[in-house]
Amino acid sequence: MPKHIPTVIRAQIVALREAGLKLTQTSDQVGHSIGGCSIVVKHYKGTASYVSKKAPGKKRKLNARDERQIRRMVEKDRKMSCKKQTVLFNSLSDKTISEITMRRTLKRLGFRGRATAKKLLLKAKHRNTRRKWCRERSDRATAEWNKRVFFR
Repeated sequence: MPKHIPTVIRAQIVALREAGLKLTQTSDQVGHSIGGCSIVVKHYKGTASYVSKKAPGKKRKLNARDERQIRRMVEKDRKMSCKKQTVLFNSLSDKTISEITMRRTLKRLGFRGRATAKKLLLKAKHRNTRRKWCRERSDRATAEWNKRVFFR
């Protein structure tokens, strides 16, 4: 059942079809797709109702505002454990959530627990030494330079 078609328009679609209009004429008159109108009519014939069923499953405990708050908390301190984030959220909010709910929310927001990649810690001294080395060998052929590997 198309969710974006309001109940009033669904009733209109069914009434127009029962009045004898073709599906294309009905869709033109109400301003919705032929497929959407067809689904509404089929649903009405099967259930004699214009209203679609509620979405299955349990409602989410956190709304969009809570998720934005969690995102800000995590971005402020990325290294804080999930347990500590849950305790902090519960103290700041009037809702209480479990650690599992926090993990699920973090996953939905795109945060993943990963170990950081090891990288070379280059300081200004290292960069300057490297530039000096390159300048000394700037007259070499391009083919020889392509054999070298540099890290940022």
